[in-house]
Amino acid sequence: MIAELEQPEEDADFRVWPRNWIIVRAFLTIASQWRTIVLPSGAVHYQGLDYASVRVGLDMAEIGLTPGQWAGLRLMERAAAAAMNGIRG
Repeated sequence: MIAELEQPEEDADFRVWPRNWIIVRAFLTIASQWRTIVLPSGAVHYQGLDYASVRVGLDMAEIGLTPGQWAGLRLMERAAAAAMNGIRG
């Protein structure tokens, strides 16, 4: 799946600016590294990514991010957490 991101298809259902592909690739690489808590109701609340695990995942995938790309990844993190927590913006 990640390899497919190296060469985005022109007829994809969505568009990602070329400068943002590294951020999308990084996010998908570490997308399972969430810190969660279980609420008394039994629902899972996504707090955010576990940054220690994110660093290991990115290092193992040999993905390096600039400070600006890291900010983009954190923006995706906030949007994903909000969506998974049922928050509509």
